[in-house]
Amino acid sequence: QWTPQDVVNYWLKPLNLSKDYSEIIISNEIDGEVLLAMTTSNWKELGVSVFGHLTRLQQAVDKLCKSIQVEN
Repeated sequence: QWTPQDVVNYWLKPLNLSKDYSEIIISNEIDGEVLLAMTTSNWKELGVSVFGHLTRLQQAVDKLCKSIQVEN
């Protein structure tokens, strides 16, 4: 199970977004389980407003979910 810090290190940082959303993830305790359930609406609620970032974050969540389904 990923901690919020793991989410930042292993999932968020490789996305290379121009804005750092680490604090949002850590302060809202978005661990691996929560990350897999995140939606575009959730990211907006947390303050992500740049359309490109919303899209890339959600695509990365979807990709992670698909990779986990393939493994199981």
